[in-house]
This record gives sequence, structure tokens and C-alpha cells, in this order.
Amino acid sequence: MFTFNRKVRHFKKQIKRAEEALWVLEFRIYEAKEMREDRRRQRDRAAETVDALELQLKKDLKQEAKDELLKQKEEQQKYKDYVTKQVEGLDIEITGSEKNEEFPQGYQGIKQQMDALRSRIEMYKYHIKNNI
Repeated sequence: MFTFNRKVRHFKKQIKRAEEALWVLEFRIYEAKEMREDRRRQRDRAAETVDALELQLKKDLKQEAKDELLKQKEEQQKYKDYVTKQVEGLDIEITGSEKNEEFPQGYQGIKQQMDALRSRIEMYKYHIKNNI
């Protein structure tokens, strides 16, 4: 009888730990989405700046002014590309990735980790109900 209660308590603690880990992962998703939204806004601002610089370049300007605008446009385009990569990285962190060149073994995202924890919780519950 004592062993029975001990096993049940053990697996209930495991369920509780897994649920707490889910809370942490939910927060990580929230945090990553907030960062992604911030980066997306930065990317949009950079894209607007690039468009504005292109419009200015189409005007009749002196060569010195055009050279300066071209330099600014290149810098903003590089920044936009950099921020776009960050947004893509945050998306991969949240959802994961299949096997590809960048991730030869794939990448387990936060949502996949949460799914694994949920299935583990269900296995614990099933084990308590049917095997103990």
C-alpha cells in the first residue's frame, strides 16, 4: 500500500513539474513574439526609409547628393536585411524547422517542446490510471 501511494505521488509531482515547464515555455513564446513584433516594426521603418531614398534619387540632384543618398540607401537596405533575418530566426525559434541546409538535423521549436511535454503529461496520467 505504501509503495502504491509513493508511486502515485511521484508521478503526480512529475505532472506538476511538466505543467510548470509548460508555463515557462508559454512565457518564452510570448517573449519571442514581442521581440519579433519589435523587429518587424524596425524592418518596416527601414523599408520605408529605403523607399523614400529611392524617390529622392529619382529627382534631379547633383552627383555628390546622389552618392550620399546611395550610401544611405545601401546602409538602410543592409539593416533591413539584417532585421529580416532576425525575424526569420525568431519564427524558427517559435515553430521549429525541418531538416535543411541551415539545420541539418532540424530544430525543435518551443511549440514542439510544448507538444512533447503535453504528451508526456498524458502518458503519466495514463500510467497512474492503468498501471499503478
